[in-house]
Amino acid sequence: MILLQQMLAMLIFMLIGYALRKYGHLDQSGMNSLSFIIVNIGNPCMLISGAISRAEAPSGRMLLLTVILCFFVYGFPILCGLFVPRLLGTEPEDRGVYRVMLIFSNIGFMGFPLIRAMYGAEALLYASLFTIPFNFLIYTYGSSILTIACAVTLFLSFVKLPVPEFLVTCVDSLGALPTSLSMLVIGASMTEFPISELFTDVRLLGFSFIKMLVIPIAGMLIIRLFVHDPVLVGVSMVMLATPVGSLVAMIAQQNGADYTLASKGNL
Repeated sequence: MILLQQMLAMLIFMLIGYALRKYGHLDQSGMNSLSFIIVNIGNPCMLISGAISRAEAPSGRMLLLTVILCFFVYGFPILCGLFVPRLLGTEPEDRGVYRVMLIFSNIGFMGFPLIRAMYGAEALLYASLFTIPFNFLIYTYGSSILTIACAVTLFLSFVKLPVPEFLVTCVDSLGALPTSLSMLVIGASMTEFPISELFTDVRLLGFSFIKMLVIPIAGMLIIRLFVHDPVLVGVSMVMLATPVGSLVAMIAQQNGADYTLASKGNL
């Protein structure tokens, strides 16, 4: 029920963003500014807020388990990417785009806000570890400021430096920004092409079904055989189930691949 409520709230934010863009109250410049705030201020503060508000540092076992889950969460989609594009009957020139879309999820704009809403700021410590393989793989297989934020988060979690209460409040407030702002940006981006195309592209629908339902369910069945901590299981589920990352479309454009296809996958 909590997950459903959060998803409905995010849907409302997306619809507001769509309406703002549709009726001229949010232009491309405004979207770029919001994206900058989310990526460079909101998300790093979101991660750090979880570290400075923790009562105690996570155990070494939990961190090791999270690292192992990182390998699985990225390795499993890579394996699936070897056959899913062919299964969908995609054109050979589009198969690379589908593989990359399958692997890289929107963990920054959607994953982190969802995890914060579902499990609290403390769960973001584990989620932050997923940014390390994400940034490494997307620029090799297919750094950012989130990688720096991840290192700061881990440092603060273990060192537990005394932090003034006003600073905790400030970081926590800034860290809450992406939950709403990121959904506004995603909703606004839906105006770039007819929404009907999202429901008439059979291959893209099949891809979305596999990426956001089949792979997460299969992954969770495997993970739950070895991991019993509900927060780690939930974080892994979100990492597997969120839509395609926004960076995929940018990389597709830079490499002459189908940018429009990757943009539709973001939604």
